[in-house]
Amino acid sequence: MKFVRLALGEFVGLRDPIKPTQLTGAFGAVQIHRAPLEEGDDRALYLSIGISTRQVLSINDDQLFIDATGRLELESFVQGAIDAVALSYGCERRIWSHLLAYAIQTDNGDELSQCESLKTYDHEMKMRWAPSWSGIAPIDYPQALMDRLEGAALMAECMSNSSMLGQYRECVRLFELAFRLKPKMLEVPLSAFLAKAPYQYSRAEVAEWLALRDQASHADKLISTRLAFDRDVRRFIDRMRQAAMEVLFNKTEWHRDSDARRTVWAPLIGLLPDSGLHATEGKGFSVRIAPLDCFYVWPIWTDRTFLKLPPGWWFPTAPAGSSQAGGPMTPGEGDG
Repeated sequence: MKFVRLALGEFVGLRDPIKPTQLTGAFGAVQIHRAPLEEGDDRALYLSIGISTRQVLSINDDQLFIDATGRLELESFVQGAIDAVALSYGCERRIWSHLLAYAIQTDNGDELSQCESLKTYDHEMKMRWAPSWSGIAPIDYPQALMDRLEGAALMAECMSNSSMLGQYRECVRLFELAFRLKPKMLEVPLSAFLAKAPYQYSRAEVAEWLALRDQASHADKLISTRLAFDRDVRRFIDRMRQAAMEVLFNKTEWHRDSDARRTVWAPLIGLLPDSGLHATEGKGFSVRIAPLDCFYVWPIWTDRTFLKLPPGWWFPTAPAGSSQAGGPMTPGEGDG
């Protein structure tokens, strides 16, 4: 059986239609086909189906296990194929997860029966809360930043950056600046400082952020065999930005390895682990909900679903061969 990852490449500014394409590489094959949209909708949206040639799946006691390394390799390959098309046609791209985030391509009836008997598997979309940056008393904030204007500049760069990886890099730089420490020495003092905030930060969470620092800042494969992109930081970037605001405004001693705090900035709404929210009583707030796929990798395209699973394919919420809303589209079909 083979692991299949489903994505949608949206090509912004595409002038010429892309013919159905199959690209092959070290981790598998990616099929790219035009996705059908409503009449009059001229967005260049292409269904991208990545089929792994590596062993990614295993089944034990009616439970499906997806190897994280193999999945990440295939996702990198799918995104790389979409990027290669965008560059070749000279346009921008956005990447979405299909509502059916993945499927299993089985080789025989026994494998299909195994899949159909599964009781435990990844399938539920995740909710990403993206609240406003607003605090309770913004008129009091500027003066509090006068002794840390470089930090304010880094945070402003973060807020202005549309790339999540760009936001990540600015947050890391702000942490390094605030504590005057090298990245590998930040974990303990930063987590000690954040533990005093009311948003339930843990040392393990901080360690997860910092672990991607080299992969996000360098392309030296001697340092890391895998580069980081937006998809790698999406699952935690909102909590990390909130932590950066905590450090910027509420750290008492700037440029010092200290966890001493002051109370200056408080958000109208704070993010807690596991999608929880910490609201301030009596204060209004805005929050945006963005559904992510079950792996926290890409936002889900929710307008329509385009795929009809071919015989022998399985997905947790779509019986093999069933037609999904929005019309059938099987691998190998699609208009150019």
